[in-house]
Amino acid sequence: MEFLPAGIDVSKLWFDVVVLVAGKPYHSRFDNDGNGFEAFGTWLKSFPQPARICLEATGVYHRELVSWLWEAGIEVQVLNAYRAKQLSKGMGFQGKDDRTDAQALAQIAGLGGFKRSEPVRNEQMEALREVTAHSTTQVRDRQAKNPLEGAPSQLAYG
Repeated sequence: MEFLPAGIDVSKLWFDVVVLVAGKPYHSRFDNDGNGFEAFGTWLKSFPQPARICLEATGVYHRELVSWLWEAGIEVQVLNAYRAKQLSKGMGFQGKDDRTDAQALAQIAGLGGFKRSEPVRNEQMEALREVTAHSTTQVRDRQAKNPLEGAPSQLAYG
């Protein structure tokens, strides 16, 4: 099955999308919430083929969108932000605005080597929180036993 390459630049309140059809970019912006996801899904259906989407990890802002895409059966690849930026620069994208970033991500989606991402599940996040909390507790306990541990040597000795 043929796919159209698409890129999404996600921010807190909205996300910009560029879909490439025969190399021509089609751009739109949607709210980063359930209503925006539904409007985006409707807009995607207006294209002659399904899209294969590439977006960069943005902390928490991309997670709900990735989950929605996954549940809608839309292929998505989440890239490390640094890697996405380096690929964009290598392809000659110099601007720094949402539309340009989305277009660069669409170009990346069309390069090949697409690796479909899965959303992070709540149980995975809970396990990560538990490990982080345990590690933080251990560090605090150790620092309470020796408050100068980790301090620069000139402070520790005089």
